[in-house]
Amino acid sequence: MVFKIDIILSIEGRHVKESREMKVRRKVDIPYWAKKWIREMKRNYGNERIEIVSVVLNGEEDLTERVVKLFI
Repeated sequence: MVFKIDIILSIEGRHVKESREMKVRRKVDIPYWAKKWIREMKRNYGNERIEIVSVVLNGEEDLTERVVKLFI
């Protein structure tokens, strides 16, 4: 199944939006893959002061809380 993920990060007070289509076998795995993608973005931006503002699946379902809990 293919899902569209929109992630908004706050990087030192500036919001950055990234979108990606992900192919996953199970919908319940999406927060895990979103976490991996956010870690990749953190490495690319080279900044530890990055906060997750929102994670939205297919423009409808808010996964923000589930993804944030994976970082705890």
